[in-house]
Amino acid sequence: MEEIISGKRKWWAVLSYLGILVLFPITKKQNDDFIIYHAKQGVVLIFFFILVDVVVRIAMQQKSWIIGGVVYGVGLLYTLYGITNCIRAKKNPLPFIGKIAEKITL
Repeated sequence: MEEIISGKRKWWAVLSYLGILVLFPITKKQNDDFIIYHAKQGVVLIFFFILVDVVVRIAMQQKSWIIGGVVYGVGLLYTLYGITNCIRAKKNPLPFIGKIAEKITL
C-alpha cells in the first residue's frame, strides 16, 4: 500500500530544493521520512551548486563560459526534477546526487 502524502508535506519537501531554505525542513521536520529524504538531496544539491559556481568562475576566466552554463543548467534540471518528485509524492533519487544523499545522516 502506497503512503498518502499531504499537500503540506509536499511543500515542505519542495523547500529542500530551494537553496538555503533546505534548513527549514531539516530543522522542523526531523521525524518525517519523506521530507528528510528530499532534504538530504537538497543539501547535496547546494554543494553541487557551490561546485558549479567555482567551475563557472574558472570557465569565465578562460573565456569558455559555455562550460559553466551547461553545468549550471544540469543543476537547474536536478532542481526541477526534485521539485517534480515532491509534487508527485515520489521518492526517486536524483542521478548521481541521490546516491550521495543516501549516505548523509541528519
